[in-house]
Amino acid sequence: KEWLDYMKIGMDRMSKLIHHLLTLARTESLNIKADKQPFDISRLFLEIMHTMEAAARRKNLHIRHAMESVGTVCGHEEMVGQVFAILYDNAVKYAEEGGSIVVSVSRTKKQVICSVKNTGRGISPKDLPHIFDRFYRADPSRTGEDSGYGLGLSIARNLVHHMGGTITAKSVENEWTEFIFAFDI
Repeated sequence: KEWLDYMKIGMDRMSKLIHHLLTLARTESLNIKADKQPFDISRLFLEIMHTMEAAARRKNLHIRHAMESVGTVCGHEEMVGQVFAILYDNAVKYAEEGGSIVVSVSRTKKQVICSVKNTGRGISPKDLPHIFDRFYRADPSRTGEDSGYGLGLSIARNLVHHMGGTITAKSVENEWTEFIFAFDI
């Protein structure tokens, strides 16, 4: 039984990796021809945050957000949601116990600017230029069930670029990390 349990864990991890690779392949071959549609970005982000609430509570994270006044924007809702989910999941995963996450969304006449910032170990200056590279893992000591494969940020970058937007990261080691993505509306 123990051997079968180990096989199931391995198969689950392999299935997750295959799913991420397929998602990455799809994002690299996207041909966005669909028109932008109006959607409530605040509602979308709050729904995504709600799905990860249990993980944030387990770590006793303090979550703050500033986005109520943004309301309806015009864009690619599914892609924006996927990018936000990747960044928010990383913020929850890499925030220290009892730390904080700040989500903010603002808009100009032509763009929406989204930020996800968390306290924690941060990203070293030598790793920062590579974090959007496929399979890049800034912290090789992190292993285990939730460690991932180094594909999420690459997927996020591809999605943002296909929307004609930008994504950047800033970090101060042992203090905080912030991801900012912007897209035209």
